[in-house]
Amino acid sequence: MICIRPWESNDADKLYRLVRQSVTELSVWLPWCRLEYARNDTDDWIRHSSKVWSHRSEFPMAIVNCDGNEVLGGVGVNKIDWETKTGNLGYWVGTPWTRRGIAREAAILWGRVSRSTGV
Repeated sequence: MICIRPWESNDADKLYRLVRQSVTELSVWLPWCRLEYARNDTDDWIRHSSKVWSHRSEFPMAIVNCDGNEVLGGVGVNKIDWETKTGNLGYWVGTPWTRRGIAREAAILWGRVSRSTGV
């Protein structure tokens, strides 16, 4: 079972380790995930996530196991058009967690969150 929630500063070490474990697979699809990905990139991402949430311009979230001990990936919506109520749903799952239905479950959870919060 997974949960999704906004990124928190205490996710940084877990997120960094997961990205480093997954860089070979993720870098093919995600331009931010590159061989040079460094720990400060993780801190920058978490700060950025908090900022865009407060501006309601993007809604990036962590995919975690429900006890919060593991970061499994990320999910969120960006490129939001409030007038047409559309946006882009994006997601990624770390290499150790692929092929378990986590991305699908995260997308379903995102839909529930967006309907219940108006995001």
